[in-house]
Amino acid sequence: MKTHLLVLESHDDLISVKDKMSWAKTPRILLIWPKGERIALRPLDLKMLQRQARSLGATLGLVARDPRIRREAAALGLPVFASPRAAQSDPWPVPKLPKRQRTAKFRKSPADLRALRDEARPAQARWQAHPLVRVGFFALGVLAALTLAALFLPHAEITLSPESKIQELTIPVAADPALKLVYIMGNIPARATTLENAGSQQIPSTGAAAVPESEAKGVARFRNLTASKIQIPLGAVVQTLGAASIRFVTTQEAEVAAGVGKTVDVPIEALGAGAGGNLEVDLIQAVEGPLGLSLSVTNPAPTSGGTSGQAAAPSPADRERLRRALMETLRAQARLEMLASLPPGSLVFPDTLKNVIVLEEVYDPPAGETGASLSLTMRVKFAAQYASGDDLSELAALALAAALEDGFSAAPAEYSKSEPPTFHPIGIPVTDEAGRTVFQLQVERRIRRTVDARRVLSLAQGRGAESALARLNGAFAFSSPPQIKMSPAWWPWLPLAPFRIDVVIQ
Repeated sequence: MKTHLLVLESHDDLISVKDKMSWAKTPRILLIWPKGERIALRPLDLKMLQRQARSLGATLGLVARDPRIRREAAALGLPVFASPRAAQSDPWPVPKLPKRQRTAKFRKSPADLRALRDEARPAQARWQAHPLVRVGFFALGVLAALTLAALFLPHAEITLSPESKIQELTIPVAADPALKLVYIMGNIPARATTLENAGSQQIPSTGAAAVPESEAKGVARFRNLTASKIQIPLGAVVQTLGAASIRFVTTQEAEVAAGVGKTVDVPIEALGAGAGGNLEVDLIQAVEGPLGLSLSVTNPAPTSGGTSGQAAAPSPADRERLRRALMETLRAQARLEMLASLPPGSLVFPDTLKNVIVLEEVYDPPAGETGASLSLTMRVKFAAQYASGDDLSELAALALAAALEDGFSAAPAEYSKSEPPTFHPIGIPVTDEAGRTVFQLQVERRIRRTVDARRVLSLAQGRGAESALARLNGAFAFSSPPQIKMSPAWWPWLPLAPFRIDVVIQ
């Protein structure tokens, strides 16, 4: 008989031992006192442990060497063994029943248990043991299994291509700067944007200008205005009078004799080349610097030898033409860059695209200089009004949805619920003085005939492939014949269970 061994420890008391005993699931519980350890259990505690064992339906035994414990156990009628092995090999005394159980009279066992069993179990009907009945029930089970297999084993995929066509509309659109929302009547916001753009352009020069080639030369006659002699240095400057004076320099040193009215002639040369240095007699009349206080000057003979040639130079018309051409180029580039930065499908209104301010304008060569070509570099800030591609797409979707034909829906795109409409303006947008722009918008999208998947299932389930195809072609219009794919391929009918049929609409 199984015995639960319970080794006591020095810290165990009545409560902990009872708790350990409650985990026992055997008809015998053996308490083992450790050798040399003193357990805090009193004689009364042994009695309590004996009652605990009885409540668990088990017999309590002890393994102890302490004479006191052995005496107390013997007084309570508890078996005491020398070792755990002895407790498992030696017989245990039969526990004494309480007095009320010892005095109770045992009932006599029933004399005929077999008769009672037969009365409790009525005999099986004779038809139930008949072979045909058993074969019938077996066949019914096989038929049920086949029915379940027919419901859940086959799988079908029906691929449909409903009739489709293009839906087209022409919408009159009015873009107003005062609006914030899109309205189905065709009113949308006119939004504003700015952009800085820079560029350069070059054209050949069509004008000509005189180019100095050689300096004019002559003689200057200096007259002494004092009583002293005066030294004239090399490079002394003399000039004509007037707003556009022409200057000459002496090409050698000279000295004017002492005395008022004494004169000396000194060779001179124009400071700048060109025919402008060819002067008539007595046009040189001033001496620059301190010498002008002591000397007067004139040219007793005309100056000559100054020559000028012709060279290509930008004309004012060239500058205007280049500026106009570069501004148009910058405006066109600004429009393209604006469109690249705006939502896809946006429309910049051409007559609102204007330059706000010219930030930089540099000509090369500058005005008044010669050159075979003229280049211009400009940096301009542009501003324009535009119709956002998002607003136009929303307007197109609203208008197409309102005009959608019954029995059709938007054709699905590859990665979205429906294919977005396409749109493009017709003609050139026109903007009035109030900034309101009107134009025509051509919108279109592909639509297809609506197919109810539930009706497809009701027409096809449980039928052969040819019959199902005939019913589908009679109920719907397709752009291409429907396809049915069975799994397994040899199965002759579509599944009866609708969840085993997949309807794919292309």
